Amino acid sequence: MKPISLALSLAAVTLSSAVLAAPQAPLEPPLPELPPPAPAEAPAPDESSPPPAVGTAPAPAPTPQTIYVYVPALPVAWPRSYAEPTGVNGAPAASTGFQLGIRIGYAVPFGSLTRSSPMTDTFNGQVPITFDIGGKFGKNVFLGAYFGIAPGGVASAALPGCPSNAQCTASSAAVRFGAQIQYNFLPDRGINPWIGYGIGIEANGISYTINNQTTDESMFGPEYGHFMGGVDFRLGKVVGLGPYVDFSLGRYNDTSITDSDGTRHDYTFTHPTLHEWLQIGVRGVIFP
Repeated sequence: MKPISLALSLAAVTLSSAVLAAPQAPLEPPLPELPPPAPAEAPAPDESSPPPAVGTAPAPAPTPQTIYVYVPALPVAWPRSYAEPTGVNGAPAASTGFQLGIRIGYAVPFGSLTRSSPMTDTFNGQVPITFDIGGKFGKNVFLGAYFGIAPGGVASAALPGCPSNAQCTASSAAVRFGAQIQYNFLPDRGINPWIGYGIGIEANGISYTINNQTTDESMFGPEYGHFMGGVDFRLGKVVGLGPYVDFSLGRYNDTSITDSDGTRHDYTFTHPTLHEWLQIGVRGVIFP
């Protein structure tokens, strides 16, 4: 038994030596070597403050403080100086700046076209619609322009005889435009009388048709004067309404007749004379 045990012991020792002597494969690849960390840089010293004394602790950071701001309360009512101004006896304050007026009335002719041709032989009454556009410079003075149209009728003396069993129609129309000035006497009261004067151009004409054959005649000339006046009842600061009267002086210097076939004939009156129109109506005003 001893020789066998000895042989087994020698075999075990030999096997262990062989295993230890054999090269061993690495289980994991070796990790790369990292560079050592750079040393942290010290913060630059604040040159504006002196360095702390040796052996003393740094001063603590200041504690933030809360600042309260007092805001006074708004007044319940505005002072009286901020109130909207008013006119006399509670009327709206006198307006300034842009103003628009619209006049609608009825006009009748006077005077003559020429020495031998009265206006009433050519025109009947007309219905003028006139716009007054401009602005008030100050409380009293209005400067602006006027533009109007006035459809109306034709006097029988101006028309040729209408044949029996024929369809005959006739009408007239005027166009007026120019400049004007008005003066307001009581602009800050509820009832404001005013007067005005205008000057411009007038074109008036008649048209008659017989069996679909139309002939037009137009007359042109200056308006030497519009003499106006009226009263505005100021219903508020935006709207006014009241009566007006307008009396104008003019003269027709030239006339033009266009036949039904389009042929036009131009003439100059030999002896033109003054004519007049009297208008009476109602005027509405924006920003009276």
